[in-house]
Amino acid sequence: MKILRHSQSVLLLQQTSSIEFPGLRPVFIYSKNLENGPKDDLIENVRVRESVNWAETDFLNQKNVKLIEAAIDHKSESSINVYNPKDVNAETELIRKFDMVNSYAVARLVLTMFQRSFKTNDSLLQGYNFNLIEAWGGKLRIDAYAFDQNMPIAQYSFNFDTNINCIDLGRYQIDGKYHYSCRNFDAIAHETGHAVFTALRRKHWNKEKDRETYALEEAFCDLTCLLSLLHQLDVCQALIAVTKGDLSSKNFLSQIGEGLCHLQHALKGLRDLNPDVALRYEDLVNRKDLTAYQFGALFSTAFYEFLNQLYQSYSHPDSYSQAETIHIIGRYLTDLILISLFRTQEEEVLSFRRMASVMYDTIDDLEFVLPGCGKVPSDDIKQQLYDSFEQRGIYLL
Repeated sequence: MKILRHSQSVLLLQQTSSIEFPGLRPVFIYSKNLENGPKDDLIENVRVRESVNWAETDFLNQKNVKLIEAAIDHKSESSINVYNPKDVNAETELIRKFDMVNSYAVARLVLTMFQRSFKTNDSLLQGYNFNLIEAWGGKLRIDAYAFDQNMPIAQYSFNFDTNINCIDLGRYQIDGKYHYSCRNFDAIAHETGHAVFTALRRKHWNKEKDRETYALEEAFCDLTCLLSLLHQLDVCQALIAVTKGDLSSKNFLSQIGEGLCHLQHALKGLRDLNPDVALRYEDLVNRKDLTAYQFGALFSTAFYEFLNQLYQSYSHPDSYSQAETIHIIGRYLTDLILISLFRTQEEEVLSFRRMASVMYDTIDDLEFVLPGCGKVPSDDIKQQLYDSFEQRGIYLL
């Protein structure tokens, strides 16, 4: 395998209890200062034993691909328990290295997405330097084998005093079969979203969070997963194929968004990105039995409906690819939510209404150009955002 400076081709996996697709596929990772580990200028793998030497491990080698596919098949009786020392052999070591690379690759894709968004919108940021190392006080650490079962499936932690921030990933069992969070795109992308949210709002980290602010953070992290998938054109192509262009249908994006919630809370639908879910703000705001994850789903579904409305309004398959259209919309919405979050970073309390209102105002500053229809008028986009959030009872300020 030819190794290019600052880059690497790896295998990336989406594995949940209910998702077979997109599955295991090759992706190209761009990262400045990519080193063995894997690690780079922002991320490091904390498990030295499984450190990957890029020159020695070719994850795209067909023999290795087949070994990985067989080993991670959670429906197979031969699925390897990588936690068990009795299973240590050359094959197990390959799988353990794959787990390190997969968890790194997902986090890297998410951070690259946000870094590009900041870079391309520099004029709107008033010279703000989005320096994650300064915000965190050090690199983002990833531990792919942090906990055994009966512990959190995945969690992000930040120590305000020591500047240590870490994504800890665990394993869990369903019907006696092991599942590993380090192989779950949704879990890793979600926790990386927490790291970005923390970087932008560090000054509020050591304060007790307002319930709605906390729910908004969880929504932002779920949307981080959604947007990072839409930044991958092959996923957009698969999404159009699965839905036949109807994004309001049940599809693997909504399943990915809700998959982790099914395992943690067994409350089907409350963390579903499908816009048909009948949730309204007034129905949930005073329900103390809901977790932040469940309450935050209200904002997530409103955002997804906004995305769907943009797609339905401006998709012109006769003149332009539907997959590329949804890909461009995903990039636009990444810019919109990230700049809006940046503009509210001084505010300790951040409500759904406030965030939606800032997004509404930010639309005037972001140019949205789609092949096939040209520059989209800001007033049209603002009306679609207003309608999408209003139908969830999130009225703009």
